[in-house]
Formats: sequence, C-alpha cells, structure tokens
Amino acid sequence: MGVHVRMKPEIIALGSLFGALIGYLANRLAIWMLFHPIKPVKIGPLTLQGIFPKKKGEIAEKLASVISETVVTKEEIAGMTKEAVEKMISSVKLPFSGPVSSLVEGVAKSVMLSLAQKFLSEASDHIDVAEYVRRKFDEIDDEEFERMFKEAIGNELKYISLNDAMIGAIVGALEAMIMSLVH
Repeated sequence: MGVHVRMKPEIIALGSLFGALIGYLANRLAIWMLFHPIKPVKIGPLTLQGIFPKKKGEIAEKLASVISETVVTKEEIAGMTKEAVEKMISSVKLPFSGPVSSLVEGVAKSVMLSLAQKFLSEASDHIDVAEYVRRKFDEIDDEEFERMFKEAIGNELKYISLNDAMIGAIVGALEAMIMSLVH
C-alpha cells in the first residue's frame, strides 16, 4: 500500500515565481555591484565598493596587456601605417606631364617611400600599445566606463538575468515539489 502525495499546483507555481524573482534580482544586484558604489562606503567594519572602481588599475593593466598582445599589436599598427603611406605615395601625381615627368615621378616616389620606411621603422620602436590603452583607460571616469560597458554588452546582461530567472523558477518549482513530498 503506497502513500499518495498530492502536489498542489499553486504551491509549485508560487515556488517557481519566487525562485524566478530571486534569480533575476540576485543577478541584477550582482551586475549593479560591478560598478557601485563608485566611492568606498564604510558600514561598520565592512567597506563596500564596486569591483570596477575598486580595481580599475588592475583591470586596465590586464586589458592593456591582452589588447596589445592579441588584438592590436605594434607590428600590426606599423603594418597598417606602412600600407597607408604606400597608398598615399603611389597616388602622388606631379602637376606637369611630359617625357621626363614619369621618370621624375618614379624617382620622387622611390625617395618618399624610402624615407617613409626609414621613419616607420624608427617610429615602430616607440609604439607602446599597452601604455596607450592604460592611459586611455585612466582618462575614462567610472560612470563613463559603466555606460560604455553596458552599451557594449547590455543586451547580453539582460539575457543572463533572464536565464538566471528561468533557472531560479526551475529550482523553485523543484523545491516546492520536494517540500510537498516531505510534508
């Protein structure tokens, strides 16, 4: 003779609703806490501050390193600059024409290209992408960084929050079912 347990759908629905709400709100709070509070706030022995404002220097350093090593290297910048200069030089036309003009134009382009390559070779030794990224990051205030971050991945943050709400709903429903079996 088995024990028959009746699960109440309204309890399961309520558990699911609370789970979804908790999952969604916990995620939104976690995202908010990435940026807030901007200035440290003391509450007794605790000091609260958003992760990005608190660790801005470390984050800038890591981003600068990743960007300069993988996204935009100084060799790539030098290469793009060289291509642009070569296009500019190849498009140069002398303001006169005649049998000597093509010879003069060829020599002029050759000299300009040689000078440009020498200059670019020297200049590329002075390109520091990581330092540039760090400096630019330091120039951005915390509110602007938050705006840029949310502009770049705001929709994805919404989907993450909705996914957490869905997971919370499933967990809440399962919890309600388990609790109804236990009682």
